[in-house]
Amino acid sequence: MIDFSFTSPVCLLADGDESLDLFRLVSEDFPVIAVGSYANHPRVKAVMADLDQCLQRVDSPLFLAIGFTDSFVNVFEKYPYKNIIFFSEGNVIFRLPKCWVASIAIGTQISFYPLKDTRILSASGFKYDLDDLVLKQGESVGTENENFEEHLYIEQEQAGLLCIMPVDQYGKIRRSLSL
Repeated sequence: MIDFSFTSPVCLLADGDESLDLFRLVSEDFPVIAVGSYANHPRVKAVMADLDQCLQRVDSPLFLAIGFTDSFVNVFEKYPYKNIIFFSEGNVIFRLPKCWVASIAIGTQISFYPLKDTRILSASGFKYDLDDLVLKQGESVGTENENFEEHLYIEQEQAGLLCIMPVDQYGKIRRSLSL
């Protein structure tokens, strides 16, 4: 049941000091759905019990989940068709589309984590070769890399990877996802 529908991205704001710091970083004029004690924030449109309730009851082209530190893998698995960017502990975590092209600052640490078994068909711009790399959910803990070129390309056999990067790349990540 959808209670709120937005045409803009929506910030989902969890409790905690880190949440407020990250919120200031992405502080555009997006509506805010609070989870917990930020009900008095001037942009709060609703207060909900937990992240799951937010994702069930709110419709948006993009969710910016700020301060939810322990649930992102389960959320990505449960809501495969929702566009969600998590902000947690100085990182941005998002689901890679099957084919991803991005311009990211050279030397950025980039990690990949498998949500399901997937094979990277081809990739370019990364320090370490990713072509034909198979990552298996439950067996592979993921892989770390960095880029030596600004322009990155990665194509998966099927979309199944999470990507983790430093939060300072948020704007470039959002543009790369066309959101």
